[in-house]
Amino acid sequence: RLLRFNVEEICKSVGLRRLANRYFASLVAVGGIAFFGLVPAGVTLWKLFGTTNQLLAGLTLLTVSLFLYKLGRPIRYTLVPMVIMLTMTTWAMVDSIPRFWNDPRLTPFNQTVLTGVALVVLAMSVWLVVEGLLSFARGRGGLDFDDDDTMDVTCDEAEAASRSQ
Repeated sequence: RLLRFNVEEICKSVGLRRLANRYFASLVAVGGIAFFGLVPAGVTLWKLFGTTNQLLAGLTLLTVSLFLYKLGRPIRYTLVPMVIMLTMTTWAMVDSIPRFWNDPRLTPFNQTVLTGVALVVLAMSVWLVVEGLLSFARGRGGLDFDDDDTMDVTCDEAEAASRSQ
């Protein structure tokens, strides 16, 4: 179900409103899951699941840390696990890429797919971490929750909240 919601949101955000419905999204979701279970390349991609799952956890901690920081709340409880998760999973991903490429048990096509997907996931993760660091560098506050072009949490409010902690 979550994958279906994601497909609907992606279709909406890229302007494919006619495809942003539960029927098309369900078809894409079922097709994607069938790929991982039935196609040899999909079974090969399953090897990436553990690393990408942990990487997602680290990126989630980055998001939560950034949100708490922008609200002026303490972030030490999410920042330390985030650094550990992102460091270890990035290390694991970088370490696994040459092994995927050189695995003699895989066909050349599967080697290429596995290595390519790992590189894309790694690049996207680095991009998200850089965006997070840039947002940290912009300082506290600056949150707009209701799209009315006024900041719901200003920098002054966030700074005051962080001083009172």
